[in-house]
Amino acid sequence: ADWDVIDHNLLIAIKEEKGLSDAEAYELIGRVYLQENRVDRAILNFGKAVDLNPNLYLSWYNLGLINMDNPELYFKKAIEANSKFAPSYYWLGMYFKQCDKKTEAVAYFKKYLERVDKDDPQEHGRIKVAENEIKKQKGTYGIR
Repeated sequence: ADWDVIDHNLLIAIKEEKGLSDAEAYELIGRVYLQENRVDRAILNFGKAVDLNPNLYLSWYNLGLINMDNPELYFKKAIEANSKFAPSYYWLGMYFKQCDKKTEAVAYFKKYLERVDKDDPQEHGRIKVAENEIKKQKGTYGIR
């Protein structure tokens, strides 16, 4: 299949049906590809989205999730585009924890907890992890 043609046809159809900008349509296409586990196509479309509109924080966020071996730039761009979107802070905390940068991890977990909607059932698991990581670091390293 010629994926560029498919993407272009999808772009036109989505723009007409949903009334989205090119950037928003690319973001939506990227999300669909990600759900279908077509990661290479998702990366391409999220990249096109942020090239056209760097304020599309969900594209930056998804690029961070896709690139968890080195997501720092993507999550920081997501935060720059929307500082209220809590999951970007959580995943930066997880990344820094994985890199054994405990102070940075705790700082991002705290920022996450300051911003997260505590009533959102999708966040309950992450909230517990963030709280536990902060408690663990306080006990082990005396971090406040």
